[in-house]
Amino acid sequence: MLKQASVSDLISERVNRDIGYVTIIMRRYPRFINRALRDEYLPCLSPDRKLFGNLISAKRRYKDHNGAFERVHFDERFTIDHEGMEALGRLVRVARKKDVYLVCQCQIGKHCHREMVLLLAKKLFKDSKVENPRNTYPKFLKRLKDFKKLYRETFIVKPNTAKKSKQTRAKAN
Repeated sequence: MLKQASVSDLISERVNRDIGYVTIIMRRYPRFINRALRDEYLPCLSPDRKLFGNLISAKRRYKDHNGAFERVHFDERFTIDHEGMEALGRLVRVARKKDVYLVCQCQIGKHCHREMVLLLAKKLFKDSKVENPRNTYPKFLKRLKDFKKLYRETFIVKPNTAKKSKQTRAKAN
């Protein structure tokens, strides 16, 4: 099952590699986290640099995490690219066999991009087992059609595209 965890869960060992596959999905790697505590670091499932910077600035200015989230229109701006979609698909496959923890610095219960990633997994990968987010993201869900298009582009290969890829690879060799 895909689940969420915070960095504090990782440090306190409430979440660890013995109980699941630990994936950090933050824009910046937390320097104080020893790499032995995680299986993978995937910044491709985190907000882009500009959005992340806007969120950090708003949090510092207003001293309110969820308020900052709203002020920067996070759920209207958060997105992932093809690399992120491929990584999410791979994590969904791993989660069929064991728990996968998506780790971010945000406290559980606060608005966080990792909950949006959970929603994407739940809505796009029909056979996925996903923990329910604790918050609602109606503006994000309204954009689901954009993510469905990205899903199709990433996982449903058109025959002509596949032939071109093989020809391109043959030329490269």
